[in-house]
Amino acid sequence: QWGEEITTTTEGTFVERTYVYTVPMDYTSIPVIVENCDIAVFVSESHQEIYSGVTIPAVDGTTLITASLTVPSIMVAQGTPNTANSFAMDFTNLLSADEEFEFTLSTENTPEGWTSSFTINSNTYETTGIETITTGTPTALTIDVTPDSETGFAKFFLSIQSVSQPNTNAITVEVYVVSNVVNLLLHNQGTWNGGTPADLEDDYYAAFEVAGVENYTSCSYKAFLLAANEADVVNSFSNIFFNVAWTFPGLTNQNVAVLGEFIDNGGNLFIAGQDMGWDTWESAGNGTDETKAFYTNYLNADYIGDGSSSDNSINPNTEDEFFGDLGTSSIIDIYGGNMYPDEIDPIGTGEQIVYYNGGTSKGAGVRSMTGSAKVVYLGFDPSMVTDVDVRNDIIVKTFDWFMNGVGFEEMNQTAISVYPNPFKDQLNINMALDGKTQVDLVNVLGATVYSQEFNTANIRMNTKNLENGVYILILKNASQQYTQQVMIQR
Repeated sequence: QWGEEITTTTEGTFVERTYVYTVPMDYTSIPVIVENCDIAVFVSESHQEIYSGVTIPAVDGTTLITASLTVPSIMVAQGTPNTANSFAMDFTNLLSADEEFEFTLSTENTPEGWTSSFTINSNTYETTGIETITTGTPTALTIDVTPDSETGFAKFFLSIQSVSQPNTNAITVEVYVVSNVVNLLLHNQGTWNGGTPADLEDDYYAAFEVAGVENYTSCSYKAFLLAANEADVVNSFSNIFFNVAWTFPGLTNQNVAVLGEFIDNGGNLFIAGQDMGWDTWESAGNGTDETKAFYTNYLNADYIGDGSSSDNSINPNTEDEFFGDLGTSSIIDIYGGNMYPDEIDPIGTGEQIVYYNGGTSKGAGVRSMTGSAKVVYLGFDPSMVTDVDVRNDIIVKTFDWFMNGVGFEEMNQTAISVYPNPFKDQLNINMALDGKTQVDLVNVLGATVYSQEFNTANIRMNTKNLENGVYILILKNASQQYTQQVMIQR
């Protein structure tokens, strides 16, 4: 089932295999039409990720390589509004003669106001173009993306197909631009009975709207790991909501390294999904020393045991300062006969926030702090919560805790007016509060770029020297704190 082991692994060596396969008349009573089939060959070191592969039609397919394309120096760019991002490559025709190639640029998760194009042979196209490429000579190719003020983590996919050799594999490249993202919904890899974590996106987005979350978007697991290879892209997010759902593996050496660094740099993490504890700690799971250390030291949780359908309701820890008035709700199986909510207890800086089954003997959720960073970990998926108000309130309370200071009472929002927003060179703040107020602006990289103390209720902030983008405004006096996302847009 998992193929043939390759033991010749020295770089530059060539491996050749010949296989004979008799195509059956049908698969599970479905007739086989060979003309509709493809042949796929791939290389993988594990059962989780394909390193390299090719798919060709079963009839008249060919592995002829028509061209080559260099990899851009960056795959994920940190964008700013109204500023172009260019991904430069060299495209080479490897056929024996000059050849026409069709170039097609498609986009995914791209805000309406963003623009994108590609340029080849000094000709620029927005979607599709055919160009004759000289054989053997590298030709400059660029993908250009300009975001506007809308939040986005957008994918741009360029496919290049030989016109005279339509049965060959297309040459492809995908790049991403991230702009104005403060809150990221990260969907894990994997599936269950045909479902994927991305199928639950609407539940998260609905809760974000109730919570007043701004500047949010989502991305795939693959895009997230690509972003982690580029300096400061992941650390530009303030909050990551990791939607593990019911997928395996939940924690990997790769993602805990990225998430651990994100938390170390002050980022806040919400992570939720059933069986993540089981997968990390049980012998049949995918746990490693690295993932277990992350579970212990960053989630500040102790895996107690694998739950079942008998763990069918949640209730708050009424003594918790932030989640104590969360409502109660039943939770249900949304995974086609697979209900395994993890039982978890707090350790280290952890605090129990949710229990199962109306009592206090089975823990369902933990919040904790690592330095200034805050983490909320649930042993179940929010989409399992049947009461929509409770489901939404989990995110509301998480976001409120993320954005408000520990040990500070939240300032009365009705006593504060911040305008205009977006703004250009001056931000006005009017407060019905007395005493000194510390005012800070924090950029998407977590750096404080403006800090000043005022002793007036009417504040005028001069921001002429700050760049366009999203910032977190923090107002703090002796006992209260107020936070709000603001944007400079010129």
